[in-house]
Amino acid sequence: MTSTSFEIRPLTEQELPAAVEMNRVAFGGRRRPAEELPTPKPQPGAVDWGLFDGGRLVAKANDREQQHWFGGRLVPASGFGGVAAAPEWRGGGVAGQLLSRVLAEARARGAAVNTLYRTVPGVYRRLGWEDAGVTAWSTYPTIAMDGLRIPAGMSVRPATAADLPTIGALYRQSAAEGNGLLERSAPWYCDTLDRNDGVTLAIGPDGAVEGYARWERGTGYSTGARLTVSELLARTGPAVTALLANLASWGEALPTLAICLAQGDPVSWAMPVDGTVTSLHPWMLRIIDAAAAVAARGWPAHLTGSVDLEIADEVCPWNAGPRRLIVEEGRARLEPGGSGSLQVSARGLAVLYAGSTQLAALRRAGLIAGDSSADGFLDAATAGPTPALLDAF
Repeated sequence: MTSTSFEIRPLTEQELPAAVEMNRVAFGGRRRPAEELPTPKPQPGAVDWGLFDGGRLVAKANDREQQHWFGGRLVPASGFGGVAAAPEWRGGGVAGQLLSRVLAEARARGAAVNTLYRTVPGVYRRLGWEDAGVTAWSTYPTIAMDGLRIPAGMSVRPATAADLPTIGALYRQSAAEGNGLLERSAPWYCDTLDRNDGVTLAIGPDGAVEGYARWERGTGYSTGARLTVSELLARTGPAVTALLANLASWGEALPTLAICLAQGDPVSWAMPVDGTVTSLHPWMLRIIDAAAAVAARGWPAHLTGSVDLEIADEVCPWNAGPRRLIVEEGRARLEPGGSGSLQVSARGLAVLYAGSTQLAALRRAGLIAGDSSADGFLDAATAGPTPALLDAF
């Protein structure tokens, strides 16, 4: 269905139940009586947007205020979740109209990039998003880790509420060393111990916390029962081994260990056997404000140079046109002008920014074209840790 009278605006609190029902239809869920449904409330740092046709909600999206780590610095961001359209309005461009507006609003509050987990990649690619990384769930036979032992000098203990700041600091230190990871000081983010059955800490010889594992015991025993580890992060190899050895103690009761790991996570190197990937969750990146995004992230301190780009971006037209990327002393800026000798689509710019792959692959995909003399420079400028994202939103 089509209309020329669409209204786009934030949802009122009274309209949130309609958004929840649209989510249920779009993403699947059991229909429940109204009296069993929780009353939805606005989240701090998040805005629910709706597109209305004649007063009826036909598309929705949640925009969250957040930050992501790139190159050792924090980049102001928008995170989209719960993007959905009523079945009868799909294919008519309502999602594109809604997301274009919300991107402009996010830029107005200072967001430079956007991240989201995608269910329908084609829709987002048409609007300038591209895959930046993958979070994977894998399973291992718990008994395969039975030979692991807690290293000498290491110990494990359960976390308490007093350990939450230390857990947060461990995560932040690792996030700052990577690309793409969420800064967990976002206003909507709340860390508690009661969202897991257990949080186990690895303690080093000096008594300092060197790692942690969040886990769920699940139900049942023996065949089919599993231990689910939603996050395992450690600063040292002995801490990884200590946590895995402790998890192995569940082997007789829970023969399967399911663990969530970002692509390239070194924890997988400590596993004594190969795991089986059971599900993949790709996440996408979009550049909202190219100049702000370039200025915000970190760049290689040893690299100096420039390249002339011609950016194509119909959804965020303020990014479009000839731009000169200048990198020097760990910082970079994107200035208007230059020859535009290297043509970059919005999707190509997202992948380039994330450092997900090299220029040769982007050329084969048709996301970058033109002069190749600066390919080596851009590969070096964007080289770094494999982009990762662990938090759902």
